[in-house]
Amino acid sequence: RAYLAEHRYLVSNFTTVDANFPFTSKDNIMTIAKKVSSLEKSTIDDLVSLLHHDQLAKSRQLLIEASHIYVFGQNANILIAQDFALKMRRIGKFVSLVTTTGEELYEAYNLPQTACAILISYSGETNLVLSVNRILKSRGVKTLAITSIGNNTLSKEASLFLPITTREKFYSKIANFTTNISMTVLLDILYSLVFSKKYDDNMAHLKTTGEVVDNRKSSTGIMSEN
Repeated sequence: RAYLAEHRYLVSNFTTVDANFPFTSKDNIMTIAKKVSSLEKSTIDDLVSLLHHDQLAKSRQLLIEASHIYVFGQNANILIAQDFALKMRRIGKFVSLVTTTGEELYEAYNLPQTACAILISYSGETNLVLSVNRILKSRGVKTLAITSIGNNTLSKEASLFLPITTREKFYSKIANFTTNISMTVLLDILYSLVFSKKYDDNMAHLKTTGEVVDNRKSSTGIMSEN
């Protein structure tokens, strides 16, 4: 069943725009703009089609119950997670990005059992991320994997697994358009799920904090605060 589900996904009509080569050298400026935007719109729909209620519910509960959330990944994945960490910290949920090269395994060994970790890897076979997951597993720390569909090692070994759009080759492509968009949207969804658990309290906290620290002004009515 898992194999057939993966096969159906991979052969389904994703978009008329190639995820690896969404535009050509002959395309003009507006054609490139339209093709890239079309690809990214399709990516969001594709991502949502992969998500299921129960896994999202378990992921939300894991993040809510954790005393601290640590994010492990490499390269662009950590850059994408920075905005997620910022949003979460603004509602009092502490998120740390493990960014010092060579310190990832030390950080994993020192995580308390009350914490949890988000592990990001497109392939699900990144050696460093797999090593981090195994250390955390041996210490009883729960992990949430964000990775591609399929029978990859990370999705099997992590406590929970959320899939992202899986349409790109590793390097024969113009850029990580679909991978980056799907990771960004999925992290936004996770933030929103955590936020919604205490919606009124979080909204009041953001407004109170904003009144104190945000002194920006605008002549545009839609941006101005009452």
